[in-house]
Amino acid sequence: MLKEIWSNFNKSLEEYLYQNLPKVWEEPSILHEAMWYSLEGGKRVRPFLAYLGYRLNIEHVNEKLYDLASAIELIHTFSIVHDDLPALDNDDYRRNKLSVHKKFSESIAILTGDALFAYAFKFLNRLDKKISEIIIDALLSNGMIGGQVIDIQKNVKTFNDLQKLHYYKTGKLIEASLTAGYMLSGGEKIRTISEIGKNIGLLFQLVDDVADKNKNEETNVLKFLGYEATIEKINELKNSLQILIIENFEEGRILYDFVDFLVIGYE
Repeated sequence: MLKEIWSNFNKSLEEYLYQNLPKVWEEPSILHEAMWYSLEGGKRVRPFLAYLGYRLNIEHVNEKLYDLASAIELIHTFSIVHDDLPALDNDDYRRNKLSVHKKFSESIAILTGDALFAYAFKFLNRLDKKISEIIIDALLSNGMIGGQVIDIQKNVKTFNDLQKLHYYKTGKLIEASLTAGYMLSGGEKIRTISEIGKNIGLLFQLVDDVADKNKNEETNVLKFLGYEATIEKINELKNSLQILIIENFEEGRILYDFVDFLVIGYE
C-alpha cells in the first residue's frame, strides 16, 4: 500500500513540476536539460514526507501541497548537484547515472544548482510565510548549508560531532518537510511532529550509513558505534518513533509504515 501511495504521489508531483518549470527546448536549453536531468531518478523522500505530514489531517491534497513538495525537491536536488562538484564531495555518479558536472560541465552544474534553488523560491512564495520559513530555516548556517561546511572541514572527532553534521546536512530538511506539510494541513501538534521528523532524519542517516558500511568514510556512524550497536540503535529508534505516531495521530498509519520502510525497504 505504501509503495503504491508513494508512486502515485510521485507521478502527480512530476506532472506538477512539468507544468511549472521550463521545458528542455526553451532557451537556454542546455540549462533546462541539465535541470531535468538532475531531477530524474530521485525517490522524492522529502516531498513525500511533506505529503505524509499533510495526510495526518487531510486525505485529499491540494495545489499548495504540491507547491511545498516541489520547492523541497528542487532544494534537495540543488544541494546534491552542488555537493557532487569537484570543490565539495567530487562525486562522479548520482542517482545511478553521471553527476551533472560529469554529464554537462562544472560551470553548467553550478548554474543548474543556482536555477533549481531560484525556482524553489518561486514555489515557496505561493505559500504562507510561516510555512515557507520552516523550509528556509532548514537551509541556513545551522542547517543544510552549514552542515556541508562542517563536512568539508573534515573535523568530525566524536559521535556528537557526527550527529550535529548529520542533523544539519540531512536531518533538518527532513524534519522541516514533515513539519511544513503537517502545518499546511492545519495541524496543531507542532512540537510532536517536529520531534518525529527529527528522529526520522536520524533514522534515515543511520540506515544510510549501514548501507554504505563498505565505503569506510570518516563520517560513517559505524566508525563510532560499530555495526551491532548501530543496528540496535536503529531498532530502538524505529520502535520509539512508531509508538509516538500511534499515540498522537489517528491517521498516522501511512507514516507508521514509512518508518518500517526506511528500515527494511530503503535501498
